[in-house]
Amino acid sequence: MKFTFDLTPQDRIDFTLFYARRAPFFKKQRKRLRILSALVPIVAFLLILTMVRGMDVRQGAMLAGAMLLLALALYWVTVKLTDASLRRNARAMFLTAGRNNSVGARIVECGEEHLTEHASYYDMTARYKQFIALERSATAFYLMMGPASVLIIPMRVFPSGEEQGNFIDFMKGKGIPYEP
Repeated sequence: MKFTFDLTPQDRIDFTLFYARRAPFFKKQRKRLRILSALVPIVAFLLILTMVRGMDVRQGAMLAGAMLLLALALYWVTVKLTDASLRRNARAMFLTAGRNNSVGARIVECGEEHLTEHASYYDMTARYKQFIALERSATAFYLMMGPASVLIIPMRVFPSGEEQGNFIDFMKGKGIPYEP
């Protein structure tokens, strides 16, 4: 198998978001942030209740409902805000990097014993046993060699779903676990 494509900054940004959503460290941090942001209105509600003595049950229920809706909204909006921030920071990093060797023309050749990537500034050859996983997102396949070392193969290089299936089967045949 041989693939020729241009790796774009958007491909790298997509990988950054994919990795941040799936890595255990980032998952734990995002969960904590979501919980803390949801707790803020609840704590505010409890503080208001201790300060206000002359509130009837109906007003209290309305205030509690409003605070609960605000807490739920913050819980869900936090994900959108962190993704937007991550996307913005990743884009800034790639666009201000000067000569960026991580993007550009690529040729990936899958041989019998090893995989070779030819880029503008380097050539990389790796045995299949060096890859720890093949992961798939909506935009690309990621051949993982470590926590942040990855070979990105965009979906646009595959003319059909059958070609994608052949690629997955080929990598599985080489002993690389596939994680959809």
